[in-house]
Amino acid sequence: MTPTGAATDAPPTIEQVPWQRLDARMIAVDGVRLAGALVPLGIAVALRNADAGAVVSTLRTLAFIGAAGALLDLWRWSTTWYRVTEARVEVRTGLVSRRHRSMPRDRIRRVDATAKVLHRVFGLAVVTIASGEQSGATDDLKLDAVTTGRAGELRHRLLGTPTPTGTPSVDAPARSMGAEAPPGAAEDETVLASLRWRWAPYAVLSVWTLVLPALAVGAVVQALSSVGVSVDEVANDDRIIEQARDLSPVAALALVAAMVVVVGIAGALLRFVETWWGYRLVRERGGRLRIHRGLLTSRSISLDEARLRGVELAEPVLLRAAGGARLHAVTTGVGEGDGRGESAGTLLPAAPIGEAGRVAAAVLCEQQAPTDDADLRPHPRAALRRRLTRAALAVGAVAVGLVVAEVGATGAGNVAAGVWASIPLVAAGATAYARASYRSLGHAVEDRYLVVRRGALVRRTVALRRTGIIGWTVRSTVFQRRLGLATVVATTAAGRGAYALVDVDAHQGLRVAGEAVPGLLDPFLTGA
Repeated sequence: MTPTGAATDAPPTIEQVPWQRLDARMIAVDGVRLAGALVPLGIAVALRNADAGAVVSTLRTLAFIGAAGALLDLWRWSTTWYRVTEARVEVRTGLVSRRHRSMPRDRIRRVDATAKVLHRVFGLAVVTIASGEQSGATDDLKLDAVTTGRAGELRHRLLGTPTPTGTPSVDAPARSMGAEAPPGAAEDETVLASLRWRWAPYAVLSVWTLVLPALAVGAVVQALSSVGVSVDEVANDDRIIEQARDLSPVAALALVAAMVVVVGIAGALLRFVETWWGYRLVRERGGRLRIHRGLLTSRSISLDEARLRGVELAEPVLLRAAGGARLHAVTTGVGEGDGRGESAGTLLPAAPIGEAGRVAAAVLCEQQAPTDDADLRPHPRAALRRRLTRAALAVGAVAVGLVVAEVGATGAGNVAAGVWASIPLVAAGATAYARASYRSLGHAVEDRYLVVRRGALVRRTVALRRTGIIGWTVRSTVFQRRLGLATVVATTAAGRGAYALVDVDAHQGLRVAGEAVPGLLDPFLTGA
């Protein structure tokens, strides 16, 4: 019974906050997923074994595996609890071997709500709560799975923003820039960018356009092998051999190249649609950035804008040739990406460089993006000489390796003319790479940002807020000291954690560090 005059709206104590279970529908999701993985295996076995007894035995085995998986899912659901208090998020798992994990709410930097196809069918989402460590760190908390409505409530509550009326779920439809909000969408958000289908051709300009066909061939071979069809049998088919004989080597090569290009382009476009369908970047009330994207797997990623330390403009060589770039956030709680340009902190897919600059300026609340390289200071010519020297050493090592391999393979003292002809090509490629690596170097100290650029195959321009720099590291090898060069590294708690001015003039690098963060290096400097 509450005494008269006592406060009734006081926050509950830890003991008063109840523990909650995950949604029981996660068992059905895992069951359907397991069945979907086992059914093709059962069909393949049935096709290879005409004997009815073997088919029945196989089906019994698959049924046993499915039942065991369902019991494991039931056990995981019954032994997993979580609760959100005023100070921390707690997750408790296990019964025999119990594990209790806790994360202070003031360390939460990102909340990621992901819903794959089966999760969306059952109205569920997986919520990942990330701290200031890199994405995928062991201290990240994952709730698999909760309802989409509960996922939205957790996202707003954990990031310190009140839940707006009619907050859209993780699979809410996207709205275009300047268009009216759909019914039930939050009205206290500003749309910074949304999907433009004219960006799709930029997705093709990636090395994955050539890698995907190889992966597709491997998947087809694996599928044929699973049903008892040997690749050698297909290759030795008389009809295929007769058709191959009718083609000249040039025509056969052109046909293979055309197939690779067509499959690669189709795969890249399909992947762009699946990954960025419904893309929308918004700024929510309370200082939060939210990225929503995905067709089959829908993701809603919220970033703490107070922890944003800058942006990174990534320009792979093919994309840069077409005037495109990707935009990433430099902030705590996100990773390096999946190797194909995307991570939790990817703010913009492959798009025109002008659009990337506009979004960067909007994210940083600036009139113009600080990633503009018009005022970047080039590095000294000694940095080019250093790269050309390393290229010459690499070419020499490759040439020796080729000659030794040729002599070892043929056992003769003479080296084939093709080996000698390949060495100038290797030298030309290494020289071009060295010059491109030098041309990409640059740095500048803007009003509120330190801008650093480097990279030949993937040129990265980072605009780092000067207030986010927490330290400096100055390195100078024996070879750098002979050329008067040094590598000055700005240390921050966000993104990769370190951003380097590579092969900069030693005195100039120290002046840049002193200008970017005045007084930080003073105790370590002596003399002029």
